[in-house]
Amino acid sequence: MKKGVYLDNNATTPLRCEVIAALQKGLTAFGNPSSVYAVGQEARFALDEARRQVADMCNVRSEQVVFTSGGTESNNMALRGAAGQGAIVTVLTEHPSVLKTALHLKEQGQNVVCLHVDNNGLFSLDVLEELLRDDHVKLVSTMWVNNETGVVNPLADIAALCKRYEVLLHVDAVQAAGKMKIDFPEMGADMLSLSAHKLGGPKGVGALILRNEVTMDPLLTGGSQEKNRRAGTENLMGIIGMGAAAKVCQTSLETETAKYQACKEALEQGLVALPFDIKIVGQYAPRVDSTTCFITSGLDAEAAVMALDMEGFAVSRGSACSSGRSEPSHVLTAMGYSESESKTALRVSFGWQTEVEDVKDFVQAFTRVAERMLKKSA
Repeated sequence: MKKGVYLDNNATTPLRCEVIAALQKGLTAFGNPSSVYAVGQEARFALDEARRQVADMCNVRSEQVVFTSGGTESNNMALRGAAGQGAIVTVLTEHPSVLKTALHLKEQGQNVVCLHVDNNGLFSLDVLEELLRDDHVKLVSTMWVNNETGVVNPLADIAALCKRYEVLLHVDAVQAAGKMKIDFPEMGADMLSLSAHKLGGPKGVGALILRNEVTMDPLLTGGSQEKNRRAGTENLMGIIGMGAAAKVCQTSLETETAKYQACKEALEQGLVALPFDIKIVGQYAPRVDSTTCFITSGLDAEAAVMALDMEGFAVSRGSACSSGRSEPSHVLTAMGYSESESKTALRVSFGWQTEVEDVKDFVQAFTRVAERMLKKSA
């Protein structure tokens, strides 16, 4: 039995060694970055350096980076900043921080359209274009990589449509950062959300990347921090950690994505060879290599997660935001899976620390767990 193999990196990631070192060094920068004396300016220097590191990862200027408390706040800023100016278009498989925010705005009178997806988790670009052609849409908000399935949306095509009809595009890149190259000017987005703890950084900090021409009312008002776009004394330690994580992600992207590909091949080849009825979710759609969601007929996923934990492997039923609840995944049901199928789904997601041998060991552990559980339920 192997202990301590963490395979739920879409929920959160362990701190990278470089991040820990940066946080330890940053502990002495205790001043308020808005203060003009030496201690404050030391903190300001650390803040500016981290901002440059995040900006470099996204190929933008430092002033385009707005630090937030995480991906949820970044997504809320993007959607609520566009509210009341025209319709908002999003997708039924979005993260709850987008989908629930959009539906809350709809309850307040905002015109919101939620696009349906096919059984691969992709929405129709023709339907999107039909909506944009009507000239009443202000914002399209979609994720780059789905947090539950790893399905990758065709951002270039989506951005081209938004540009053609002069509609703002917000991209939730929380699950893409660190796994795909981010070139914000090239991708054609107007806003992009990031979260540090999905990069090997600390929790409680994220960023919203803005095209220079984009303006919006801030969610938080008060001081003039973040160029009047997000009031409140900056979470300096979190920001230092995010900057360090962004720097590592930029330099290690090629080697880590190659490792993810090897891990994915080992996992999925191992799964489909098992004598169980297993389906890879989104198998025929473009997917990021770090995520595999699979359905095993007759398996109780919640019980399987606990059994696998006893075997020493941490995996998820789906999104961490819905863990501990017995409701089916809204992503899987939107893709056409039944509630009973959804409740058999497991998600395995790799991180910077994952090795191929970990994945092979997981397949063996899953085999033991599935054999016991399916035999008992037969």
